[in-house]
Order: sequence, then C-alpha cells, then structure tokens
Amino acid sequence: MSYMLGEIEQQPKVIKDTILKNTEKVKKICNEIKKRNIDFILFVARGTSDNAATFGKYIFGYINGIPTGLAAPSLFTLYNRKLKLKNALVIGISQSGESSDVVEVINQTRKQGAYCIAITNKKKSSITEHSHATLYIYAGEEKSIPATKTYTAQLTLLYLLSFILADKTSELDKMNEVPKQIMKILLLQKYILNDIGNYKFINECIVLGRGLNYATALETALKIKETSYIKAEAMSGADFMHGPIAVIDKNFPVLLFAPQDATLNSMQDIAKNLEERHADRIIISSEDRILEYANFPIRMPKFEAIFTPLLYTVIGQIFAYYLAIIKGYNPDQPRYLKKITKTM
Repeated sequence: MSYMLGEIEQQPKVIKDTILKNTEKVKKICNEIKKRNIDFILFVARGTSDNAATFGKYIFGYINGIPTGLAAPSLFTLYNRKLKLKNALVIGISQSGESSDVVEVINQTRKQGAYCIAITNKKKSSITEHSHATLYIYAGEEKSIPATKTYTAQLTLLYLLSFILADKTSELDKMNEVPKQIMKILLLQKYILNDIGNYKFINECIVLGRGLNYATALETALKIKETSYIKAEAMSGADFMHGPIAVIDKNFPVLLFAPQDATLNSMQDIAKNLEERHADRIIISSEDRILEYANFPIRMPKFEAIFTPLLYTVIGQIFAYYLAIIKGYNPDQPRYLKKITKTM
C-alpha cells in the first residue's frame, strides 16, 4: 500500500484524536479570544494549508459572524508594511510549522497587536515560537508528500474553534460522528477504481464547489495537480458561470461538489448547463436530483451539510489517488516537490 492511501485511511482516527486532545485547550483559547474583543480574523498559510485557511474564512463567517480574510504574506515579508491589528485574531496554519513566510507573518502581526494562534503538526517548530497559543493536529508523521490527513485535521481544529467560540454544543456533539461517516466514504474505493479508467488519458479538468465547499474544490484540484500532473483548475460555481464556462466543450471533464445545502440549486443549474454542452460530469453529492445529471455519479452518505467539507474532501483525495495510479504515477513522490517548501 502506498503511503498516501494509508494516510487517507488513517483519517477517521486522526480526526477523532484531534478532537479528543484539543477540546479543552480550544476552550481556553476561545476564552482568551472573547476577552480581547476580536472583531476580525486574518488567516495566513501556504499550499494545502492555504486551502484550509479558505475554509476557515467561510466557517467563521457562517457560524460566528466575524469578518475574515486571507493574509497577503508579501505585505509583511517583501514590502514591510504595518497593519492595524489591535483587535485581530491571526491564525497561522502550517503542517510543518516551518513555512518561512507564514512564520514571519505571525512574527510581525504579533508585534502589531494581533492575538496569534498556530495550527501545526510539529511541536517546537518555528511557528510555535512566535505564537501566543498553538494547536497540534496529532496526525502523526505524514510520509506522502501530498497532504491528506494533515489537511482534514486542520479543518477539524477550525471547526472546533468556530463551534466552541459560538457555544454550538449540538454541532460539537455531531462532530464526534464524523469519523464514522468517513469510514463509509472509504468503502467507496472499489467503486471509484472501477470507473476511474475512463479518465486515464485526460490532461485537464475543472473542479467546482461553492460556499463552504469552495475549499474542497481547491484542495481536490491541488491533489490532482500534485499526483497526476493534470491542469486542474478549481473555482467557485458562481465564478464559473461568469466566463470560464466558455471553455467547456464535448467530453471536457468537470468535477462538481454538490452537498445538500444552500448551494445545491445553483450547482444543479450548472450541472444542467454542462449536460447541454455534453461535458463529462463527475458529480459528488448525496442528492438524487443532481446525481441524475452525472456521467460518473459518486453518491455520498447523507449527513449534516455543515460537515461536508470534511467528508467531500476525502472522496476528492481518493479520486486523485486512483487517477494517479491508473495513469502510472507514484502519488507518494510527485516530481519536483518536497514536503517542506520555504518561500518569502
């Protein structure tokens, strides 16, 4: 078994451990956040962790009503700008804890008055030295270069922070059921493997999501790029209709994430549009009314829509993994990539 597949399959345990080992610490951090009268959250990350930050931008706006944004690290590392961050929470996300520009943003924003939290998989890393508080994802060593279990563990911590800050006890209880739901998704591997051969020769695709699952589209496209070297472009379903749909012609492959939430109707309209253009439609959903538009329907277990970013990310990882295998590539060791990338 490859490292990547093994780490995909470890995710139920990793998520369970991350919840169990962090809940009390997150409560203390949230008490501190409330004391500081935080009115803005700034996320800083790179690579896969940047997709987790994009999810964080949505979840804190959706659950907590707090305005959020993604940092532009170059403002700090190249232009040496100072921002007004007295009432800001800065959340730095780095699997290794050693992304140079992420660490520097944490360092600078703390000096500029922000309350800084680090989310990382590595204790005593550079990011922890500059943060007021650190949350560890307890994923264990990730040997495959493409991140899988560390990404979903990062999402798990963002859920915990958001729910506990908003005193969402029922959501916290439901979150404990997520590992069991992921176990169901892992059982879909044979189904994916049976049909993935139809995509052996594709060299480009579009991945669509919206709202809470926009980050799911970004992360799935990244995994496809990393492991199969395909030009996979992720975008919001809404943005897709504002121009990019013009590139679609017969048999063009489109992956579409369509959970049973407020985005479903708009995603169904897109699916109809793609059918009219005879695109190849890979649709991931629990809902019959949109799956009927798919060439390759991937039926997901029905669960609370708020948690679909965790569940749908896993099926995206599985799809990317088996696509790489059918193309004859080693997903554990993508060309030109290293586990830790340092940029400024």
